Amino acid sequence: MNSVRFFCFFLCLLSVFSSKASDIQTSATHIRGRVVDLHNGNPIAHAHIMIVNTQSGTISGSDGTFSINYHRPVRRLFITHIGYMQRIIEVAPGTEFLLIELEKQPVELGVVQVRPGINPAHRIIDNAIAAREQNNPKNLPSFTYTAYSRFVVSGRLPPPTDTTNMQAEPDSAQLRLQGFFDRQHLMMTETVSNRKVLYPNRSSETIVANRIAGFQNPEFAVIASQLQSFSIYENQLTLAGQSFVSPLSPAGRPRYNYQLLSAQPQGADTIFTITFSPIYGTTFQSLKGSMQITTQDWAVKHLRAGAAHPQPIVQFSIEQNLQKIDNLRWFPVKIAFDVETHLLNAEPFRLYGRGSTHLQNIVINPPLRARDLGAFQFDFAPNTDRGEDFWLRYRPDTLTTRHKATFAIMDSIGAANHWDRTFSRTQALMTGRLGVGQVDLGILDFLRYNDYRGFIPGLRVFTNNNFSHQVALHGHIAYGMRNQSLTYGLGGSLLLSMRHELWLGYRFDSDFVEPGSSNFLNAPRFLSPDGIRSYIMRSLDRNEGHTAYIHGRTLRHRLWIKAYVSDKTVFSETGYGFVANPLLATPPEKRFRFVETGLQMRFGVGERFFRTPSRIITLDGDGPIIHLNLAHGNSHFAASRNPYRRVELRIEDYFPIPLVGTQYWQVQMGMVSDAAPWHKMFTAPAAFRRFSIAIPNSFATMRFNEFASNEYLMVFFAHDFENLIFGRGQRAPNLLLLTHIAFGRLTNAQAHINAPFREMNRGFFESGFALENILNLGITGMGLEALYRYGAYAFPDFADNISVKLRLSILFSR
Repeated sequence: MNSVRFFCFFLCLLSVFSSKASDIQTSATHIRGRVVDLHNGNPIAHAHIMIVNTQSGTISGSDGTFSINYHRPVRRLFITHIGYMQRIIEVAPGTEFLLIELEKQPVELGVVQVRPGINPAHRIIDNAIAAREQNNPKNLPSFTYTAYSRFVVSGRLPPPTDTTNMQAEPDSAQLRLQGFFDRQHLMMTETVSNRKVLYPNRSSETIVANRIAGFQNPEFAVIASQLQSFSIYENQLTLAGQSFVSPLSPAGRPRYNYQLLSAQPQGADTIFTITFSPIYGTTFQSLKGSMQITTQDWAVKHLRAGAAHPQPIVQFSIEQNLQKIDNLRWFPVKIAFDVETHLLNAEPFRLYGRGSTHLQNIVINPPLRARDLGAFQFDFAPNTDRGEDFWLRYRPDTLTTRHKATFAIMDSIGAANHWDRTFSRTQALMTGRLGVGQVDLGILDFLRYNDYRGFIPGLRVFTNNNFSHQVALHGHIAYGMRNQSLTYGLGGSLLLSMRHELWLGYRFDSDFVEPGSSNFLNAPRFLSPDGIRSYIMRSLDRNEGHTAYIHGRTLRHRLWIKAYVSDKTVFSETGYGFVANPLLATPPEKRFRFVETGLQMRFGVGERFFRTPSRIITLDGDGPIIHLNLAHGNSHFAASRNPYRRVELRIEDYFPIPLVGTQYWQVQMGMVSDAAPWHKMFTAPAAFRRFSIAIPNSFATMRFNEFASNEYLMVFFAHDFENLIFGRGQRAPNLLLLTHIAFGRLTNAQAHINAPFREMNRGFFESGFALENILNLGITGMGLEALYRYGAYAFPDFADNISVKLRLSILFSR
């Protein structure tokens, strides 16, 4: 699962748990406010609000508003802005809203000389950009460090939106809920890990200590590391899974507005505080925030940033502190993020979280070798249950009373309410399974539908980890109402090696399958494109037989290999027949037996893996996914044995292009022997229907079974302009340009009798566009997709070449 979608789902679940926990059951500071001009009351955008004696703070928005979440009481705030006098505000205990008025003054920046038309911040930014390669820690040959991470989730009542009426009393439920959060947090994790990094892209982090209040699921241990970039010097900064143009990149330099707030001497150096935000009228994935740059190596000492146009559901901001280690290189010493959710409007509170990682024992350029790093990006030491003495060695501060109460109380509340069990069941729901004791039930199998079989009530059952971690059993049964057909199957597998995810298995199936379909090695997905496409299929053949297989992972877990042997019989129900030798006057065969051995391989370039004590999780990768299928078999019919070979290759990847958008490519090709019947050939993935859900990587204007090939090439291309066309905002859609191309060659055409397909040698083309998130429902979005068929296989009637479909972005988000 995508780590950010998993995190947002996790916060949704916590919003439900928190209301229950409050019924069962010092303080952080939460302040909102507004910065205005003293004389005219106009809002002051991009004012810098810092907590005195810390490096934490925020920037006011375009309407002058700001919000601060801090894990300790806040006594004073320091406010600065170019052209206004600096001000220190005393914060009284319990304050929730501040109206801050600033008085104008002439611009004075010490030794910085401000001249008309010249922005003094630009010289500083230019120097920092020029020095970013030498200051980027990712360019080091190697480094190691120990990290202490803390992640806290809590909640609060939103402050009144009407500041003129501060006497409105919250109801008793709100008071009880706020009292709960004043005493303790909803969840808290502590983690200590050792990380080793070897240039250019080898990394291994071992979690040596871990404790979680409220939950026992160890997957939360890596949440913080997945939500932001480690290095702030990249062209693109990652924030909650989205890429933003860095204000320290050449592409960002002409598109950001930089303001120099202060220049503070520090010994022989000077530290400049600069705010940044997108220039008015520009449209790109932008950030807003502040940074401190020192004249020593023109390095960044501190950065705080958030999305300039945050999403309405979950809003993130990040923070980094950097120091020069051993007088060698600048390196992060603290990485933090804040998150606030607006997930359930009906709830009388908002969830917020604070994650921080403190880096210790940093070693620059240690003598590391590739074999010193493990196969997993994240791994667990054999024993992560540590005593208090261990934690005291790594905590940068002591736990507050609220922290201690969280560990003491939330574990018992979580156990009493079976939070881990509820979380596991809800997580299973996201994969299309409903957990019931020791088995999971396939949700979509209760009632399915397609045009060929009609309504298909059924049942699919899987054993889960409550049954066994080493043995997995499954079975299914269903009945097609339209063609009055019963389908069924069963199977099981045995885990041979957890480290390599090596499984030995067997299955028997009697089901209906599309002739000539492709099957690549992929993890099961809920509402996958192939799964949705099965609902609109109009011709299928019964496929019955046995398969024995073994599959596992190697090459740092990135290569997934499956070897199998199968014996299956296909019964043609479309009237199709095949004659092995058209020169002989033999009746066409409609029943085929295929005995086949094969290999399926999947290689994820740049994929990373997290090994927990119970399973291995695939994290987001940054390279192409390569699939390869190899098969050799014999087709038995007409008292003869006809050998065939089948090869398929698929490559898929995406390319973020700063200020242009993101391109998605999938290239697929295959070849099979001339003597293979239709069922072992390649049928182009058609998806035409007058109105249906858009299905990625299929041909929206192609009719079912219209084309089949012995050799083929398909290309699916999409370019997402993201926010570059319609701008940012809750209701701004995304524009995508789409093009799908296919070529195919059909050999031995005379051997296929009553075949519904034809050759595709002149090329099939369709192009169009999609508008995503026309209707933004928060977690999902609805849009439209329109494609037009053209070229040699276009229909005479214009309307027959058009396809308009509903596009749901949550189903197939990349």
